[in-house]
Amino acid sequence: METLVATIILIIIFVISSLILNNIFGASIQGDKGKINNRLKELEYFYRYDKIELPYEEDFNGWGVYINSYIESNQQLVRFEITNKDTNKSLIYSIYAED
Repeated sequence: METLVATIILIIIFVISSLILNNIFGASIQGDKGKINNRLKELEYFYRYDKIELPYEEDFNGWGVYINSYIESNQQLVRFEITNKDTNKSLIYSIYAED
């Protein structure tokens, strides 16, 4: 009986430690988005103060950054798109264009 209880306790400890390690590694991978978001905000600042010309394109740490303007519903918008070249995952957002 004691062997069964000890085995169950060990299994529970291994499961919990496995979940903790999985959470830690997952969070470290998600932390890489901070640099990407900072770069997008920096490029948005450059756009607002006429430091870059549209359309704009660059490579940043394995991500493709694309900025262009377009018209939707008679409104001028600027689209910021960043795509991971390995996974093809994208982050896209738009802002109203400055006159």
